Amino acid sequence: MIKILLTWNRNPNLTEEQCEEHYLTVHTELAKKALKNGPGLRRYVQNKVVRHTIINYNECDTPIEAKPDFDRFVELYFDNKESMERAFNTPEIKACFDDHKNFMETDTPANLKIYEVVEEIPLERLD
Repeated sequence: MIKILLTWNRNPNLTEEQCEEHYLTVHTELAKKALKNGPGLRRYVQNKVVRHTIINYNECDTPIEAKPDFDRFVELYFDNKESMERAFNTPEIKACFDDHKNFMETDTPANLKIYEVVEEIPLERLD
């Protein structure tokens, strides 16, 4: 299994509401269309950052509210690297990337960060 995180900030020329509306309706449908028939995709999870708190190790009794490093992130789970690469090389994914300017900040360098991560679950309750 391979897990990918994609992080970004909203388009600063639009309101948060406009970005959310476009992302949750138009873009989500584009992404579902691009990913649902892709072999090897197991899970597509959307996340919205609602709060960012910093805790200094030496002053852990004093948490500090901070501006988040990003506004949203997506988790994509694939069977393996080959299925991920196939999914990212389709015309449907290109349509998703072409849509980014409609809700995402695209005029700065490194505006979409993609992380390949290893997920370990040391404890999980399913009750």
